[in-house]
Amino acid sequence: MTITLTKNERIELSYLLMLGFKWLVRHEIGSVEVYKIKPHRDKEVNYYPFGKDRGGYNTWIETATPLTLEELSRCKNTSYGKYQFIQWKDEPMDIEALLLMSAEPLRIPVRVTSETSHRVVEGTLSPRQLLDLSDDCDIVEHLTACDCAPVGETYVVECNCDEEFYESIVLIGDEIKEKEQQDALNSKPDVTA
Repeated sequence: MTITLTKNERIELSYLLMLGFKWLVRHEIGSVEVYKIKPHRDKEVNYYPFGKDRGGYNTWIETATPLTLEELSRCKNTSYGKYQFIQWKDEPMDIEALLLMSAEPLRIPVRVTSETSHRVVEGTLSPRQLLDLSDDCDIVEHLTACDCAPVGETYVVECNCDEEFYESIVLIGDEIKEKEQQDALNSKPDVTA
């Protein structure tokens, strides 16, 4: 069964996956939540609509495992997506698998770093990764030029996930900033004379 996520669902699930949430479930009363640890079905929650006791309803809770203080925020309600494809009787759905399964390409920001690669490109990338283009990057041959763009700006590309392509990317972040600072220090002329 192929599930096509809406744009809001893809954005929200990508963000939640980045935060460490792995499982998507729907409770019997209709609310949708994500969990870091795979939950199981339980009927221990009382529901009081308009102050009237409806009795217990089926819900999802985590297994009884010891949790650290950092893991206390391990479940979260979804806000933007409707997730109509999941019912309360369904088993928890793997968020990463849902993102990979969805037929709609994922939009990924790309930073352009050199004159010869100043273009918006199409390629394959993980939902959580940012692509950095440069002359010496192996991935340039795997990408198709779509449009020209000024150097140094960030653009959006259409991407599909591909395991083989992961290893070729360069992530943008603190590592790149550190490398740029290191290169700047190394390129200063030696004034010892």
